[in-house]
Amino acid sequence: AGSSSSFSSASYSECIWVLESSQSTNLYLNDIVLAPGSTLTVYPGNTAVPGAPKGTGRGGGTSHVPAIYSASATDSTYSLKAASPIRTGNTSVLIELTMSSDTDRSNGTLFTANFQAGGCKASAILPDALGVLSDGSSTGTTLRSVTCSWLLDPMLTTGKEVTGIILVLNRLNLYKRYTSDVSTFRVWQIDKDGTKTSLFYLGSTTYDVPDTIVSTGTQMLIELRTSGGGTSKGFDAKYYA
Repeated sequence: AGSSSSFSSASYSECIWVLESSQSTNLYLNDIVLAPGSTLTVYPGNTAVPGAPKGTGRGGGTSHVPAIYSASATDSTYSLKAASPIRTGNTSVLIELTMSSDTDRSNGTLFTANFQAGGCKASAILPDALGVLSDGSSTGTTLRSVTCSWLLDPMLTTGKEVTGIILVLNRLNLYKRYTSDVSTFRVWQIDKDGTKTSLFYLGSTTYDVPDTIVSTGTQMLIELRTSGGGTSKGFDAKYYA
């Protein structure tokens, strides 16, 4: 389990991946190549069969939770460079790749995938020592009149203390459509004694965005606010403690 991952599939009768995070997961499927007789399916949650243990795929059964994505190859090879971003709406997601006995595996059946944990849903606490976060805007979500925050509160192994946090901004863009629009993005350092120090502030009329923000505190607080008339194009970031 983790908050970010990349992987490639191999050609077997059934392959299953379970992605788990502390936030709602957004999935990005790329370079999909399915030989005839193979199917790639994505299910919300950590099992494809209601009531079954974590990691259970549908396999040859008929009872399963509704899929949120599926691609199949019947008479000819199915190929797709990139699928649309998938908003799973869950903190976990199961990916299943199945191949029938007729599948020609010599030509390869494969895909690559990445996922980001995120979504603008009030407050979220991220306890991992490293991870990714996003407001979910990369999946086409429109953010109007929202207030969201992410508290990076890394929990390290016994005997180790957090001495700093590095935030890497892959994308940050606040869009100002009307003169009355006011959107803000702020990053705070929180020390062990609870002292808060502002590390970065971005408004909808300023555009100087650093690549990284470094904190020497034990926690980091990230806040996003958007006005009623404006739409934030949002942000994607990763962090390390």
